[in-house]
Amino acid sequence: MQTFRHRGLQIAYEDTVNPNRPPLVLIHGWLSKRADLAAVARALRTSHRVVSIDLPGHGESEVPGTRAA
Repeated sequence: MQTFRHRGLQIAYEDTVNPNRPPLVLIHGWLSKRADLAAVARALRTSHRVVSIDLPGHGESEVPGTRAA
């Protein structure tokens, strides 16, 4: 898992870092998380650079409005 900050929230993601392949971004649906797309990411990683993300409030990303000021 890797993270970055966006608008003050820590966002979790995974990147297969396959620079010689076309990129695909996997975004989960409501009440889901990037881990639910792990099988899809594994199947596509040989032919694509796959980036999957946990949207804010899901999976390992921070929940908006819960950080201490």
